[in-house]
Amino acid sequence: EQNPTHTYDEAGVYRVTLTVTLEDGSTVTKIEKMTIVEQDVVVPTVTNDKSSGTYEDTQYVTLSAVDDSDTVIYYTTDGSDPLTSSTRMVYSGSLVVNDSMTLKYAAVDSAGNWSPVYTEEYVIVDVVYVESASSYDSSTINEDIQAILDNAASGSKIIFKGTSYNDLQLIINKQLNIISNVGTTITTGSSGSAVFLFNGVDASGSSISGFTIVTSTDSGILVDGADDVTI
Repeated sequence: EQNPTHTYDEAGVYRVTLTVTLEDGSTVTKIEKMTIVEQDVVVPTVTNDKSSGTYEDTQYVTLSAVDDSDTVIYYTTDGSDPLTSSTRMVYSGSLVVNDSMTLKYAAVDSAGNWSPVYTEEYVIVDVVYVESASSYDSSTINEDIQAILDNAASGSKIIFKGTSYNDLQLIINKQLNIISNVGTTITTGSSGSAVFLFNGVDASGSSISGFTIVTSTDSGILVDGADDVTI
């Protein structure tokens, strides 16, 4: 062949000899030692010990890269691409997730191979407690508990810790998840408003569970203008 080529299937050190035959029949030989290095084409993978989900408190996320060579993990918390984003950061230890966020991350090895971009969605739900009835002044207990509901962030979980309350008429104007884990009983002899009023479209998606309501009015729980309320 005038311009011979050869492909090496394995890495290693080879003794390469090239012999050229001239028109007059004489030959010229060139010998060189050649080192063939195996090309790294395997992309790294990244594992995460905390999958997407809804959590009630601060979470700690640990990322680990798996590859045959050294790797660097890049991540973002603003939804941007960790391969190119100007806001990306180098992972160096557990990430503290204390607010709802979109986490994106990817790893690159020393050969320049990138892993896929991974995405996790974390929702941190605030938990707010309503203490037992004895913790409040009996003359202002309704106003005190109403203030707790009003000040809670939308999406919060409201947990009633007391087993019984009297004469509560509470208005829910945002999406809240109201729960009793102790079978709370609310007794009211008042007429007029319901014990729990889910009021307006902003209260859509709310839920309430675990209560026994004893009332002389027609409505223990009233849903007015809110959609998808779970009782």
